[in-house]
Amino acid sequence: MNYRQSICIVLFAFLGLNIGRVSAQILTDTSIQPTVLAAVEANYNYDFREAEEQIKKIKAKYPNHPLATMLSATGMYWQYLPIADNPKASAQYVALLNLCIGQAEVLAKTNETEATFFLLACHSFLAMQEADKEETLKAVGQAKKTYSYMKTGMKMVERNPEFYFSTGLFNYYIEQYPADHPIVRPFMFFFQDGNKKTGLQQLEIGAKKATFTKTEAAYYLVYIFLKHENAYQKAHQIAIQLHEKYPNNALYETRLAESLLFLGKYDEAQILIKNLLNKPFKVINTSAQIFEGLVQEKKFKNDKIATEIYQKALLNKPNKRFTADYHGLAHCGLARIALRNNNPALAKKHYKLALDNSEYASIITEAKLFLDK
Repeated sequence: MNYRQSICIVLFAFLGLNIGRVSAQILTDTSIQPTVLAAVEANYNYDFREAEEQIKKIKAKYPNHPLATMLSATGMYWQYLPIADNPKASAQYVALLNLCIGQAEVLAKTNETEATFFLLACHSFLAMQEADKEETLKAVGQAKKTYSYMKTGMKMVERNPEFYFSTGLFNYYIEQYPADHPIVRPFMFFFQDGNKKTGLQQLEIGAKKATFTKTEAAYYLVYIFLKHENAYQKAHQIAIQLHEKYPNNALYETRLAESLLFLGKYDEAQILIKNLLNKPFKVINTSAQIFEGLVQEKKFKNDKIATEIYQKALLNKPNKRFTADYHGLAHCGLARIALRNNNPALAKKHYKLALDNSEYASIITEAKLFLDK
């Protein structure tokens, strides 16, 4: 796979979440809008039975519209996190996305603007799915289609605040990704230029003004503030709001726990960690284990227990989207412990593994401070 293809996959893997839930026609139909919002909110809060009840009402009024199909697909995405690891659910999910594409293509004949939302969402979802399954060529094909629809969406951002999410995310990561991976810079001619500051501003506008994509914009602000900007207090404030609104969403709870750890609020973090360890998702459990290792290392100063927890968590294969960065945190922890045990060779090994697994600015800084000596 060449690096231009890599950047396609990485950038557009971020975009397949909820942008497609927007519909100009349905947004102007005040009689159905509360039903649509109820379905979206239920999906976020893991109340899938309620979501399906609302989706049935949407289907009854708009039987051939892609919105209901997209809502069912996004519900499956949350229910089977990560869905690529569940073959049966994955097949149903892909079938729903392909059905949504077909419905959107029909819709495009009469309403191109509205159809763009769904085509952008479905192709980015499929790009993410194929990338998770390491089907590189298929992922690249879907990513290229996504970029085409995204460029159309960029032109609509002033008229429709829902596009602030995809546009802001693109503007940020088209600059951030090459900064983390300088080797891709020669291949960036494929994309138009971005601006990280503008991207963050657009995500912040989306989190305030959008209707259906505001939650995704808020979530990715948390993600970016934690991972790249080291703006832990900003991340924490948004993460609190997401968790309070969607207390059953394990991914949002994970980010809140993470923000607490970075702020050194270990007691508060432990309450969430205990809850996350009981969630029915392996990727969430792995994350929580590593968080507990950090608590044992940094709060209790118990290197023995921390080492056991880190090593146990690392037995789980890293998931590129959900746990690879946390594997980096664990390797950093093991490197620090190795240094305290006067074992610089082992520390070097773990810091190298941290860099291989994670793109956290904090991890990159810590590891390079040691490795560049």
